[in-house]
Amino acid sequence: FLSEVPFQAFYAVLFGCVVYFLSELHLGWFNFLFYCKIMASTAMLGVMTAFSYAVLFRAEVAVRDLFLFTVFSMMLLSGFPFQLPSINPNMKHLSTINPTRWMYEALMAWKFNSGSYHDGADYLAGFGFSTYEPSAMFHYWRTFYIVNGIVTALLLLDTPQLLVRKFRKKRAG
Repeated sequence: FLSEVPFQAFYAVLFGCVVYFLSELHLGWFNFLFYCKIMASTAMLGVMTAFSYAVLFRAEVAVRDLFLFTVFSMMLLSGFPFQLPSINPNMKHLSTINPTRWMYEALMAWKFNSGSYHDGADYLAGFGFSTYEPSAMFHYWRTFYIVNGIVTALLLLDTPQLLVRKFRKKRAG
């Protein structure tokens, strides 16, 4: 897990550089750093989620399939392909815990509230993103990383094996 983190961050920033300059987002150095932080954070989120699945299921096929299902469902519930006002109310609640939604909201609010677009706020209102503060995304992600890290650490504990060994000792003795 730890050996993949620098590579994932590097590739995310490399991809971010290409997209940033090809899409002509030339808004300054600090905006470029903000964009790269979002890309690297998204890559770290994916690596951490895949690692958690690997710890939980310990089977490559299950991890791969569950990770793909998670990525697709996160994309569908992010508010980007389907606008949040048109999503089923039950699914809208589910989308509030979706880290991909936070990334899309941050990027869209950052881009369209930058002052370059006279109708940016109207455009964001259609997606339900008009009142979002882009820097708040990192607070959401920090919470997600902490919770995911604690759950993964608990899954790594060898407690179930300890219970099995105690049970075997009782049966043998």
